[in-house]
Amino acid sequence: YGLLEEYKLDDADTVFISTGSLSTTVKQTIDELRKEGKKPGLLRIRTFRPFPEKEIRTALADKDKIGVLDNDVAPGFGGIIYSEVRSALYGTDKRISNYILSLGGRHVGVKDFKAIHKKIEKGSEKRYWLGL
Repeated sequence: YGLLEEYKLDDADTVFISTGSLSTTVKQTIDELRKEGKKPGLLRIRTFRPFPEKEIRTALADKDKIGVLDNDVAPGFGGIIYSEVRSALYGTDKRISNYILSLGGRHVGVKDFKAIHKKIEKGSEKRYWLGL
């Protein structure tokens, strides 16, 4: 049991970063997108403290387009996981976007993650709010 879980990350050209139960639906989305010829992967963060900065930098060393999925928010900062990932990757040229979703337990499905993937593919570096 490691600090991170990688799913189809080796050859991925786009990466979802998530925690917890969101990862199950993200994996299903990745499988569907790969059948369509896309190459997304997942980096699931299993532990938050201590935050696995070094492990994240290593896992994402050759990845440039990253979308961080947050089902939490820190007013004024955006997603909590996003803030930590951004800090861990400070000084790199990676394009990192933040998706705040599933607040209050709202459902997020494969269709939503496919739409998010399109934004990640474009190299967006914005913050998006879904389902509010």
